[in-house]
Amino acid sequence: MQSTLLDYFSKLTGAVIGQLPEGNALCVQLAPSSEGTQYLSGTSSDDLSLLFLCRNENQQTALSTLEQICSTLTRTKAHPHGIYRLSVATQPNYVDREGKSWVYSCMIHCRYYDPNGFS
Repeated sequence: MQSTLLDYFSKLTGAVIGQLPEGNALCVQLAPSSEGTQYLSGTSSDDLSLLFLCRNENQQTALSTLEQICSTLTRTKAHPHGIYRLSVATQPNYVDREGKSWVYSCMIHCRYYDPNGFS
């Protein structure tokens, strides 16, 4: 289920999945999150945290890219795949300066309902 959600967020934001590529780039990675809640039926509400990293030679572009992602994700009224309670866990902030490029990050947290019960 996490890979389905990661693909969804990647397509919605235009971020590549995995390591931050060279040059001006945006990526999304799974980040540690707490354990969800399992119900007697075997279904569950699980937590998912995503780390977005943006590298750009223009500091303002890196920051505004992540601010736009936070806004888009939190203002989307209905996400698919049982996603609910989506929030910004960490606002966009400075990470590093690599040569001429600035690196910024933000974290998004959400809960999702997994309808797959015990098999």
